[in-house]
Amino acid sequence: MADADASPRLRIVQLNIGSAFEPDWDRRRHEIVAWLRELEPDVVCLEEVCVRADRPNTAGWIVDAMPEAGWH
Repeated sequence: MADADASPRLRIVQLNIGSAFEPDWDRRRHEIVAWLRELEPDVVCLEEVCVRADRPNTAGWIVDAMPEAGWH
């Protein structure tokens, strides 16, 4: 029987990132990146992503902050 620790794993992170409209977004976005780096997920599902012409794309900021992640 194969060792359970050697089994392939799929790490999935689901996170409500809030929005750029929240007063603590500047702090939260850095915490989100730190946690994603710590967890090293294979799949990231983000909720409440802000996409507006007059505001930065919240998911886009996270992607730009983590070029090593190889986002698709």
